[in-house]
Amino acid sequence: MFTQKDYAKPIPENMSIVIRRYTNRDDMANAAAVGDVSPSLVKQVVFRISNLTKNNSAAIEVLAKTALANCENSITGATEDRDFLRCFLDEQN
Repeated sequence: MFTQKDYAKPIPENMSIVIRRYTNRDDMANAAAVGDVSPSLVKQVVFRISNLTKNNSAAIEVLAKTALANCENSITGATEDRDFLRCFLDEQN
């Protein structure tokens, strides 16, 4: 996912925004454990306080994959909720 050119600088701002939107503290802790880095470092990288490095990139990749899964689950849930509300409102008319 990441290459040498991505290291020694903050993650892209749009990646930071999306990861923050679709992950929580527990997701960050889990990614940190998988990547064998501290949860506080993962948070610092996500918030663009610390740079991406080869050492922390595995945790950020895990977190990005978690964000994608959570985003997809949100879409599915929103679609189901929309369909339910449409049916409910149609029954009221």
